[in-house]
Amino acid sequence: MSDEEKKYVVFIEENIKEGETYIFYLQYTGNEYSLRTLSVYMANANYPAFNFSCRFYIDVKNTISERSVDEHIKINLLPMFEKVDGTFEFSLEDFVGLNPLEISCKLDDLYYGKKITKYFI
Repeated sequence: MSDEEKKYVVFIEENIKEGETYIFYLQYTGNEYSLRTLSVYMANANYPAFNFSCRFYIDVKNTISERSVDEHIKINLLPMFEKVDGTFEFSLEDFVGLNPLEISCKLDDLYYGKKITKYFI
């Protein structure tokens, strides 16, 4: 990685069933294409038609510097905030051809329960 500071994006898991929200700062630098692609599928998910336990949100338009992420993590002692580094392993095949309801189900299967972190290696 160059001397430039890494950038991050916010990924939110809103656990409706348990009334919890988790906020992840995902490494955007080096994962731009995969995270932008994931954001398109997330935007097309049809949660209202799905008896969901969770919703997911991602903001790839507004990046955050690593310094800002580190400061936010440092001053917030709540376990709901987490910084996630690494290369995002995203499989486009998981989503191609799915309708909006199926996308919602797939997002739930892949990422529910803070599992987004296991896709960063």
